Amino acid sequence: MEISRELFRDTLAQLMLGVTNKPGQYSPDSIMSDGAFLYSFNDVVGVKLAFPALEGMRFSVHADTLFDAVKAMGGDTLKAVLKDNQLFITCGSSKVKLKVIEDRVKGRYEEAAPWDVEWRKLPPDFADVLPLVLARSTARFSGVYMGAEYMVNADNRFAIRSVVNGALEPTWLAQPTAEIVRKFGEVKEIAMRASWVHFKNGENVLSVRKLIEANYPLKDIMRLFVMPKWRAEGIIPKGLRDLVHKMGDFAEEQTDGSMVLKVTIDRGFLQIVGSRNGVEYESMVETRTAIDDPVSFTCDFAALHKCLRLIPTPAFRLGTTSCC
Repeated sequence: MEISRELFRDTLAQLMLGVTNKPGQYSPDSIMSDGAFLYSFNDVVGVKLAFPALEGMRFSVHADTLFDAVKAMGGDTLKAVLKDNQLFITCGSSKVKLKVIEDRVKGRYEEAAPWDVEWRKLPPDFADVLPLVLARSTARFSGVYMGAEYMVNADNRFAIRSVVNGALEPTWLAQPTAEIVRKFGEVKEIAMRASWVHFKNGENVLSVRKLIEANYPLKDIMRLFVMPKWRAEGIIPKGLRDLVHKMGDFAEEQTDGSMVLKVTIDRGFLQIVGSRNGVEYESMVETRTAIDDPVSFTCDFAALHKCLRLIPTPAFRLGTTSCC
């Protein structure tokens, strides 16, 4: 059976999202084919991908061995043959033989995270909004919280709320889990059952464990976005993102390991100051800002840089508030 090597490699890369060797976690390190779909599962993440090129071929093999072999092969087309309890893959002059092992994936996946669920369409901009809220999070309540028409992420130095064009059922995903959803690619539908969230695109399914939504401090975090008064409005000056990137080398390290910069905004300029090894570095750009008095604040370098890279508009409003 001939298969596109590039397609098989990319499919295996997605399946590796459901393979892990973390201690204490179910880690079969295997990929299973039932002749229509390929599966991987590790008790936290499950992946089910349609792959008709393997029609009729049922097998389970070690994931890392198969993935590494396909990546290393040259040529555009490979052939797969199942014979004598072994999987033979050839591509040009390269050939690999893998021992078929007992299936430890599909049955456990079906039992832990059943697929007989009611699917709902995701907001059309879900795939665009998710990267916006995947900022670095370190607090115990970190991760992405999906609510009515928004997605939220926060830690002790940074909070972001982004509106989506449609309703979402309340769900809390751990930071690494949300990253896996992003890596899986564009998804169109969502379904929930017990402690699992399923994402779907066509016949392909990604299943991830969710956290307990009731434990998320949503009210406290949402208060951060209620501004009694906006202290400044303006347009983000051109070149600010590059300036922040350069000033990152001079950001001051905090006891929690974060790197911070001091920002001052006035009517005619925006100044950034970094301090390292007892030496202070400063730089500024011209800007026009509607502001009564200068505003200074300290912020996390990584969060500021990510905001400037991802926000869709050059306009900004600045306010101050407190929480918790």
